Amino acid sequence: MPGVFLVRPCAGCGRVSRRVRRFAAGGPFCAECLPQVTPLPALTGFPGLDSVTALYPYAGPTRQAILTAKHRSRPDVFRAFGHQLARRWSAEHPLAVTGRSAPEVITWVPASSRGRTVRGYDQGRLMAIAVAGRLDGRARPVLWRRSGSQLGRSRAQRLDGVGFQARRPVAGAVLLIDDVITTGASLTAAAAALRLAGATTVHGLTVAWSASADELAAGRPNRLAGSGPVDRAVAAGGSPGRRWR
Repeated sequence: MPGVFLVRPCAGCGRVSRRVRRFAAGGPFCAECLPQVTPLPALTGFPGLDSVTALYPYAGPTRQAILTAKHRSRPDVFRAFGHQLARRWSAEHPLAVTGRSAPEVITWVPASSRGRTVRGYDQGRLMAIAVAGRLDGRARPVLWRRSGSQLGRSRAQRLDGVGFQARRPVAGAVLLIDDVITTGASLTAAAAALRLAGATTVHGLTVAWSASADELAAGRPNRLAGSGPVDRAVAAGGSPGRRWR
């Protein structure tokens, strides 16, 4: 991809950089912030997901970039993250760029209605569209959120209070996009709903993981992310049957 000038402030530090950078490689970060952003290896320990990849820890420039995008009307930041997510997926699944191993379905964890109203967009949808464009696929709205925003909830409330339903049946492999893994409740609940709707494999792809130092070192959450009956059935390899809204 040809180089472009960063004409908007860096999402990580707010400075304007006029250096030529490769958009897909640098994402929303300037040359000064980029070295502070450390890629994460693949994660494990999320029930119902065959793989989980988060680009970075939710800290430093990455945390600031996500907050800037959400609270200062910067949808371009999430589009840039979407390109980075697609690059990561293609690097780990080389055949995806040819379409031979691209997921049958590319979708996202939907934001709450309040979040969409406040921001004017759904960040997951923006990233999924960017990912689909790079993988020569199509982003599809599959999930419907039955619960409200997770903002301000405790860990226990997050684990017990999130829920999704599929709008339609799905088949094959699903690539599930989200912005931040906090407890993992949203991601695992979304994966459970997709499996109930017919998905055979679900791969999570997110920008950041809000984890403790121990979790980062282990590459997995300290506590199973998901405790409802559907989550337990999926984690155990069960098939509770298809349901969709």
